[in-house]
Amino acid sequence: MKWYQTLFCKVFIATWLMSALLIGGLVYGLLRANETHHWQTLMETRATGYAQLLIERRDREGAQSRRVEADRNRVRFPIRITTCPQER
Repeated sequence: MKWYQTLFCKVFIATWLMSALLIGGLVYGLLRANETHHWQTLMETRATGYAQLLIERRDREGAQSRRVEADRNRVRFPIRITTCPQER
């Protein structure tokens, strides 16, 4: 082989490898961006659903039932009131 034939092969292989790496990088970047957008949309949908569920539960229960439930769960501590003797 003459020197220009090996040079052609080296240039061809280098060009082919660079274009393959560039295409691979672009495909990877596009797939990653698409997957990130998919997961963000999925999490936003889930969070919206949970928020709507919490709001519906809160609206379903009346204010009176929430107050009664809070009173039931409250821990009551006995309070002893003592007076200090007055100094004269």
